[in-house]
Amino acid sequence: MKIQKLMLFCYFMLFVASLFANLNVAHAQFPQSPVNGLWHEIQDIDTEAERTLFTSRVLNGKINQVYCSIAHWVANNVLEYQWSDSTILDYITYIKSVNPEIKVFAWVWCDYLERWGSKKPNVTTSTQRDNLINQVVACANKGFDGIQEDTEGWYGSNANFIDYTNGVASTLSSIGKLCFVYNPDNHLQYITADYLPFRCWMYGYNYMKDFFAYYDPKVTTPYLMKVTYYNSWPDEPLIPEQLENMDQLISEYEYEKEKWKGFALYWYKSWTESDWNAWINWETKNPVPSPTPSPSPTPSPTPPIPPEPSVPPGATASPQPRGISENDKFDTVMFMAGGACTFLVASATAILIKGKGGKR
Repeated sequence: MKIQKLMLFCYFMLFVASLFANLNVAHAQFPQSPVNGLWHEIQDIDTEAERTLFTSRVLNGKINQVYCSIAHWVANNVLEYQWSDSTILDYITYIKSVNPEIKVFAWVWCDYLERWGSKKPNVTTSTQRDNLINQVVACANKGFDGIQEDTEGWYGSNANFIDYTNGVASTLSSIGKLCFVYNPDNHLQYITADYLPFRCWMYGYNYMKDFFAYYDPKVTTPYLMKVTYYNSWPDEPLIPEQLENMDQLISEYEYEKEKWKGFALYWYKSWTESDWNAWINWETKNPVPSPTPSPSPTPSPTPPIPPEPSVPPGATASPQPRGISENDKFDTVMFMAGGACTFLVASATAILIKGKGGKR
């Protein structure tokens, strides 16, 4: 009877160990329902044929957020709309007809070189920042679920701009709207919003890994990994290779699921049919096609991690060596516990068999 109780106890311990082991495996996997965002423009869907193709790609690619170019900053801190209110309403209605669960963001932007009619806003004073924030909120209230804030250049300090973007995010949050802030890399740890971009696709896997290891511990805002078309960066991986690199990062790096929320695809009109096929295959967990070699034949050195802001709003912590991860320690303990339980079960079984043999 004692032997049977011992065996039951050992089997129970093995069962408990397996539960914890499964939890550990789940921690190392990417969330099952990630955010999949897509930048695009209204003119991408002018015709019925274009809408049919767009609908197919959005549904098959499991896109659940869209960032549509709606307005940009011009002179005198004015937000100029690219579309009429009726066109905006028609666009939002169309997207919700594709899938009512898709979150529709107004993409509000300024090009860092002030191209395409955009002008850098001035964020120097609190009065100027409040004026800008009020205009962004008015845009969100045209029926959008949120704002994709993409101001790439400004007049004022880094700290002024961080105050502006955090002000946008907190004000939108107060009225139930989302905010995806596109900021320079060296601002990321100072931003509080719903989402940030991680822009680390450009130079291959080693750069992606280094970028991730540096910024993941620093940021507090959830982030989306950017996936983009070939844009003439030296040695920039094509989309299939970017996805392959993403797989490697997911499998190798101990990331925080609470922060890494998904992916942001840039941008619709520049993705080819093969790019979309690669994304859809990858998103649905089918094998990613072998990547086409990058067009640039000359390798470029991995760039250094970007410096911190020249006017940081707070103290900056230096990156620390990772050492042995908590997951690695957990795996070791569970392996040892499983081995001990297995040994106990085997020993108890042998004793039981021996005891039965003696009774015969």
